[in-house]
Amino acid sequence: MALETAKQIVERFDLLKGRRKSFESSWQDVADSILGLRSFNETHEPGRQRMRRIYDTTGLLAGHLLAGSLHGIVTNPAGRWFSLDVNPKGLRQDPEIDYWLTSAEASLDILYKAPEYMFPQSAQEFYVDYVFFGTAINYIEDEPGLGPTHHSRPLGECHIDESSEDRADTVFRLYKMSLRKFQQAFGEGVDQEIDRKAKANPTEEVECIHLTHPRSELKTGKARQDERPWRSVYILKAKEKIVRESGYWSFPWQIARWGRDSGEMYGRGPAWMALSDCKMLNEMGKVLISQSQKLMAPPLLVPDDGVLTQIDTSPDSLNIYRAGVFKDDPIRQLPVSDKTLIGEKIVSQRQEMVERAFFGHLLQLFDGTPMTATQTLEMETKAARILVSTLARAAAEWAEPNLRRTMDVVERGGLLLPRPPQMEDVPITITYLSPVMRSQRQQESRAILNTWAAANQIAPASPEVLDLLDADISIRKIAEAEGVPPEILVNDVMVAQMRQMRAQQQEQQQMMEEMSQATEAAGNILPGAAQYIKATQPPPGGPLT
Repeated sequence: MALETAKQIVERFDLLKGRRKSFESSWQDVADSILGLRSFNETHEPGRQRMRRIYDTTGLLAGHLLAGSLHGIVTNPAGRWFSLDVNPKGLRQDPEIDYWLTSAEASLDILYKAPEYMFPQSAQEFYVDYVFFGTAINYIEDEPGLGPTHHSRPLGECHIDESSEDRADTVFRLYKMSLRKFQQAFGEGVDQEIDRKAKANPTEEVECIHLTHPRSELKTGKARQDERPWRSVYILKAKEKIVRESGYWSFPWQIARWGRDSGEMYGRGPAWMALSDCKMLNEMGKVLISQSQKLMAPPLLVPDDGVLTQIDTSPDSLNIYRAGVFKDDPIRQLPVSDKTLIGEKIVSQRQEMVERAFFGHLLQLFDGTPMTATQTLEMETKAARILVSTLARAAAEWAEPNLRRTMDVVERGGLLLPRPPQMEDVPITITYLSPVMRSQRQQESRAILNTWAAANQIAPASPEVLDLLDADISIRKIAEAEGVPPEILVNDVMVAQMRQMRAQQQEQQQMMEEMSQATEAAGNILPGAAQYIKATQPPPGGPLT
């Protein structure tokens, strides 16, 4: 379906929205039964209490723990979570390329930590959607005078479509904004009716659609001639009217999906697996609370001469029974079962299953219990093996597109140094410095050290074995696996210069030592030579006879 006109865009949006009704129903179920936030197919007033259906918060707490852990592992706000390099890596030995990469890393690190660029705030919201709904969406705006600002967009507002390579390349965002905000965003004079209504009631809301898609989908028209590969269109939905059209040099959306079923565009997260257990916990929690209330404040039986009321089993209730049924007709408690042990056991089992669905058994391995270095390393390795696929997908769909979009914005905005000429058409690679990724790579580091240890044991019998190992490459590989910042290591060119200077100094030192030894030898010879010359010289009166 073409996307040339506003009418075609609205029709395409309605089609995509209709196709994801089942997802919206599932997302709303997760929101109501576990998270207590977000709206998809229901309308909720801002500030309304959404926790009334949640009697057990195990899923809520476990999900937030996982979201926070992913934030700290994939895009750690306290430290640098990425490293830049070039392909092939040997080009970094060029001092100019190394200096540019080092300065770019430092500049980008500042952008990700500074609050005005809003990355920490948007990332926190992003990971919550990622964990609970399985799909999360972030948008990077090139804000004039500032640069790349990050915004986490609600999943309920965004509808995506994929290319033939199964990559999300089209995003429709349906959102509401007040008439006052509309005029601030698009200016006055865009629509006469909106201008008239804004004067009377600036808080009235209108629906807008923001579409981003590849410009190559356009067939004709002025918009097709724009050099920017991504088209951006804002539409007034009710009137099917384009109010702004522009473009992007790089795709501004990052769409991450926890895991997908074949043929589906949206992801399924761990909350989907925990949903049935969370629903059961909520129902059991409701029953156990009611049972506990009855035990603490049981309903009473009160005798009456002839009136029998309907039985009320709520706490602190009164039930009138016929006088004479009991021996002394006292006020007594209605018998209530106190066998809650079975229910508590089932609840405990379900809570454990919910925590495991959110990887709680891995995230709580390091709970402060004293452990040896070997035990700690084994636990890190175990967590890495289980989480590596999840973290790799998060890095590929979220962290890397985010970083590349940010780099594109800051380079075009002049916030980075110009690239050296020798970097033209050289691809930049990204290495992630997360603890789990480092744990995986530390196996390579240990393998190198073990190989050197084995070679040193063989060397006494066969010294030539050390010729097989390159010490420089080994230490660089170990430093890379341990997450050492590249600027700590000296490049090969400078190392060669340092070694050449050291060799020259050693040669000069050797020459000076040889000269010193020659001088000392000469000093020892001269006294004997003088005595010999004196003894062999003739006396002043004539020659000796």
